Amino acid sequence: MKPQRKRTSKRPFLKLNIAADSGQKIFNTWQIGVGFLQSGKHTQALHLFESIIKLCPGEVTGYMWRGHCYLDMKRYPAAAIDYRRSVKLAPKYVFGYPRLCLAKAYSKMGKYHLALAEYKSFMSEGPWPRNTREKFYGDTHKISFYSECLAPLLKRMGKAREALWACEKALKYTHGDKKITRSIKRRIAKMIPKNTNSSPPRWATFLTLTKGVL
Repeated sequence: MKPQRKRTSKRPFLKLNIAADSGQKIFNTWQIGVGFLQSGKHTQALHLFESIIKLCPGEVTGYMWRGHCYLDMKRYPAAAIDYRRSVKLAPKYVFGYPRLCLAKAYSKMGKYHLALAEYKSFMSEGPWPRNTREKFYGDTHKISFYSECLAPLLKRMGKAREALWACEKALKYTHGDKKITRSIKRRIAKMIPKNTNSSPPRWATFLTLTKGVL
């Protein structure tokens, strides 16, 4: 019998590094908790993130990372509760990151329309300083949003033409990078039936015209 491999989280460590602003004790607790989470030690991570919530119930960091823990544990309703609390506390935290997490939790629960609503809010929220927004929404982030978040959701909703549109939006930001382009095209080949024509969703056209976003 092969030994079971310990599941490790692929959560990006740098996503919420601004937790350092919340005080050294909380920051140290958060760092240890992230380490546990990335090692697949969910029980220990949950204990530490809950301690942050008790120390600072109005601080978004504890809720966000407890939500990450629940998401990795496939406790999606619990993750959605924490992400909703995070959106309520700080909707613009890390430029809308809580909304992306909430949309992912909804998608995992099969609540696709709720997930799509969060993506729409994510695309239209603001305003933020232009230079800061452009720094965060670099081309890599746009590629990831369109090809890894929005396109798969649209496909699950039975909207293949709109999913193809999202992938084509991602391709526009590759700037000829062959590796990334191949990756997106493989995703298209896997998700989208042949001879499908892309079609932008009406709400996306509206957001582009009225908000000028993404």
